[in-house]
Amino acid sequence: MSFPSLSAAAQGYLITKSANNLSDHTIRNYRKDLERFTKWLKDPPIDTISSRQIKEYFKYLNNYRYTHIGGHQISEPKKLSDKTIQNTWGTLSNFWNWATEEFEIDNPFNIPPIKANIRPIDPIPQEEIQKLLKACDAAVKVNGDTRYMSRRSTAKRDKAIVLLLLDAGLRVTELCELTLAKVAGPFDGANPTACPALVAGPAPHGFRWVRVHAGKQIFIRGIFCQI
Repeated sequence: MSFPSLSAAAQGYLITKSANNLSDHTIRNYRKDLERFTKWLKDPPIDTISSRQIKEYFKYLNNYRYTHIGGHQISEPKKLSDKTIQNTWGTLSNFWNWATEEFEIDNPFNIPPIKANIRPIDPIPQEEIQKLLKACDAAVKVNGDTRYMSRRSTAKRDKAIVLLLLDAGLRVTELCELTLAKVAGPFDGANPTACPALVAGPAPHGFRWVRVHAGKQIFIRGIFCQI
């Protein structure tokens, strides 16, 4: 029996996870972890990868130093954070559990769980939140030597963004990718009342804007970034 390459197996794994309705952000992270692993191993057949190679890979990650972020060079090389390595462990552990069942091979992944020391995030003080919300109302404009305040046409939307980030703990990328389908399931774009999760209270403050504007949105487009 011939076995697929690591890259082919990884593609099958990502398709399976996408079918399980995982978020685009999660799938993107899985892909990044698996592509880096595949590149390091030079894409061998899935059944030839050994426990020793996987251990060597995690040793490589612990010693790795990156020099660019988003295509821009940083002032000095930095090591991967413990959280990044922990996330890689989670991806590969899950991948190998799937692969051993899918291809009926032995599981070479025997790396002990990695614990990351994550610094607690301090909550934003209430007064800072109020300042953010107030800043959504108006912007400073300049006309020659004159500076004046002008009401923002997107004030309600911008407040909804701030409140939704606070209510739901979304990442910025998740907010930009947020669609009505992800929020409420089946939805008739011409009839917002078909979205009970968006129409019937109570709901997070950020969804008040969505309730008002839902009928104006194309269902598959981003709620906040397509208008």
